[in-house]
Amino acid sequence: MEIINNVKDLIDTYGLIITTIFFAIIGLISFIKFLVEKLFENYFITKKQIKIVNLENEINRKTMAYKMLIENELEFYNKYYSFASNIVPDIQDVKDTLNNSNHKDFKKYTLKIIEVIPKIKRELLLYESYCDKNVFNAITELIKILQKEFLVKLDMIISKNEIKGSENELDDICDKVVMQLALISTLICTREKIMSGQELEIKKEKK
Repeated sequence: MEIINNVKDLIDTYGLIITTIFFAIIGLISFIKFLVEKLFENYFITKKQIKIVNLENEINRKTMAYKMLIENELEFYNKYYSFASNIVPDIQDVKDTLNNSNHKDFKKYTLKIIEVIPKIKRELLLYESYCDKNVFNAITELIKILQKEFLVKLDMIISKNEIKGSENELDDICDKVVMQLALISTLICTREKIMSGQELEIKKEKK
């Protein structure tokens, strides 16, 4: 009976303190648990954010690289057109002066075409990495026609000084050059539509 009374006295005396300590320990454990959870949560959020930032940077780099490729490709096409726009009338002038036996003007227009060939070759080499393969091959073929067919025939006519009587000798080659120029223009136009997304829209409309 005395022991029970002693326990009662102990509880009455220290009960509040024990209870307070007990709840304090529970509260501390809960706080530590909350803190640990928050630390892990912040860690995973930060890791996720880093991944998102890295992904965005990678996308931006690829976008910028693609934009640069497109800009360079279009720049090359503009330069090509500046040359091609002069070749067509020069070809026609060569034919006209040949038919009229105008030796002076014939040489002048042939010289203009001769001068533009290395310029096209230079730009083609500079922009080879950016140029569409089909367009590149077509322009390469144009250069071959100009160098190995057109200029060879011109050289024969000029060296022999036989403008008169050579009226029909260049016609087929001139027509071949013009046709190749037309093919290149078509290929570039198709390529530009693909780059702008118009080709995809046309296909969708057809479906």
